[in-house]
Amino acid sequence: MTARGLFGNVESSLLVEFFNKDKEGKQLLKQLKEYYNGLFSFIDPNLYKISEETIQEFIDKGIVPIETFRNKKH
Repeated sequence: MTARGLFGNVESSLLVEFFNKDKEGKQLLKQLKEYYNGLFSFIDPNLYKISEETIQEFIDKGIVPIETFRNKKH
């Protein structure tokens, strides 16, 4: 989790499927890994590891709402 992801941004995800023999798929995967290397290697300054206890503390304090609460607000 990133600090901005928790408190300011909208997070997203991407699913890319391809066969192992697909050279373009492998190249795309390589480019994505290079682009996001800072996140994967934990060297990005906005990234830090948090424990389950920290997540629960954030939920208890209302910093990170649980999904059922978020869905009721909309």
